[in-house]
Amino acid sequence: MAGGEPSTAAAWRTIPSWYLVATDDRTIRTENLRYMAKRAGSTTVEADAPHAVMETDPGAVTDLILQAAHDSRPSLAKTGTTTRTVALGRASAPAVAGGAALTVRTRRSGSGA
Repeated sequence: MAGGEPSTAAAWRTIPSWYLVATDDRTIRTENLRYMAKRAGSTTVEADAPHAVMETDPGAVTDLILQAAHDSRPSLAKTGTTTRTVALGRASAPAVAGGAALTVRTRRSGSGA
């Protein structure tokens, strides 16, 4: 309920969805993640990664996003995604991982910006 008005329908019931299950998640049990994905009718992809999968395995996240883009809107994917685009997406993974590692290192050392 937002603004005092009840919602009429859950979007996840009618819109295709994709779910990345981090199988080494110690915050949310893997069985719970699989259950939520199944309940939503999501296309599920699994990665052997912890809860912060976007930081530890950005390539898996990128692959899932590209799969969703191809599967849900083929006409857009055909006009907008090229081999070069996929290569650029995968090339960004080390940069994201490096940035995450730098953030963690900075927080652990107690130095701020």
